[in-house]
Amino acid sequence: MITELILQIWRMRMSNNQQKVRENYFSINIARFGDNFVAQRSAQDIQKDAKRRIFKDMVYGNIDYDLYGKYFTDINFIENLITVATIESEKHTVEYQALYMFDMNYPGNSIVNLLTRQHANVAFVLGQILQVLQMVKYDNMNIRYLTDLAVNCANFRKDFGEFY
Repeated sequence: MITELILQIWRMRMSNNQQKVRENYFSINIARFGDNFVAQRSAQDIQKDAKRRIFKDMVYGNIDYDLYGKYFTDINFIENLITVATIESEKHTVEYQALYMFDMNYPGNSIVNLLTRQHANVAFVLGQILQVLQMVKYDNMNIRYLTDLAVNCANFRKDFGEFY
């Protein structure tokens, strides 16, 4: 009797855990276009998708790399992600530096302080994404580097989510 109750509770928990799996860029596109959807996407599409969804899924840990890691071994896919990460990282770094210099010359503005911190944090996260993607690329498409990204960026998710 107790064993059956424990088994029933375990099944309910497993069912709840399966329901908590969030849709991500890959699951949505596989459902819409099939497993080979990346080959059908243009460079511009992948770059737009990176800013709209892929990077956020990576930072928030929404990607199961055991299931979807194979897409990060596609050279065109990862090159486009690297391109976007580079541009966006540089953009937020410049914005952070400009705001920092403004704050140094005109101190005391709380909005400027907030934006300075946010851009610094977003630049850090994008730098982490860029570094991880480059390590994957230069280590024979070894996706194991991707798994720690969400943990390394956990403290900066809120600020990252404001922009992406």
